[in-house]
Amino acid sequence: MQASAMDILSQLSQLKPTLSKKEAERFVEKCVSEHWLTNENGKISLGVRSLMELSTYLKNEYEEQFIYCLFCKEMCTNKVSFMYRYV
Repeated sequence: MQASAMDILSQLSQLKPTLSKKEAERFVEKCVSEHWLTNENGKISLGVRSLMELSTYLKNEYEEQFIYCLFCKEMCTNKVSFMYRYV
């Protein structure tokens, strides 16, 4: 699951209390630096830290949208789109 950096900043600026564009940029940069999010060429997605913290929730809510490792049975997320089901 990815979103453009512009979409993320737009959504953050609509929070209550509101964030300025600069504050929203700093927030996203901090999340990236702390591995909550990743930023590849302006595309923001969940980072390793978020995936680990949210793994139970993601498995319960989106199980059919992940592929699983045949050996360790953990979900694989690298370059997998959440919009498609892989079997």
